[in-house]
Amino acid sequence: ETVTFALPIPPDAPPGLYAPRLTLDGARPLLPSGGTRGDLFLRPVRITTADGRPPTAAGAPTDGRPQTTARSEATGNGLNVQATSLTMRDPTTLDGRFAWYTALPLGARYQFSWRLQAPAGGALAQLDAQPGYGYQPSDGWPAGEWTADWLALRLPEAAPAEGDYPLVMRLYDVNTGQTLLTRRVGVLAWAGGEWRPRLHEPAFALPEGLAPVDVT
Repeated sequence: ETVTFALPIPPDAPPGLYAPRLTLDGARPLLPSGGTRGDLFLRPVRITTADGRPPTAAGAPTDGRPQTTARSEATGNGLNVQATSLTMRDPTTLDGRFAWYTALPLGARYQFSWRLQAPAGGALAQLDAQPGYGYQPSDGWPAGEWTADWLALRLPEAAPAEGDYPLVMRLYDVNTGQTLLTRRVGVLAWAGGEWRPRLHEPAFALPEGLAPVDVT
């Protein structure tokens, strides 16, 4: 009997080679000898490119360009990064989907540092690598388009105290240590003995008590 399954590819899947894994609920595949074997991996599938669409998180751009605000232009070189999804894979693994943006081609391979910040400074968890774990190098990002990136951050089993802990993404030159971009991309709340992620939603409203002044 032949059964056909459709495996939809997420629109923000980073380019690369993927090996589809087939698992049987409540059963194990058998070897010709009758013994059990591990999961079945099907013929690899190569995704050549993402669809180039921008992030779809709340407050994210929808026209393929970064937001026209100080938040996206603070770097002065058109660099930007936004988290589009933050989910817990298990109690100590955070999966993040990101989109990188550069207005101009980059001539170097930069490294990122994704950190869960501690209240007193430092990091409770940290991942340093090239974008896409080396498969999405920054010198290959297309100018004027978003580049998708899926990452995973290993978390401590518990936080020092209940509360919110910022998730920060930094892009830097590993040779010089120069920081090119720093963004707060989300928040991890520790409550009830578990981590609860949420996306960062920047607020651009001025605080109360400020009076506008016209100056030249």
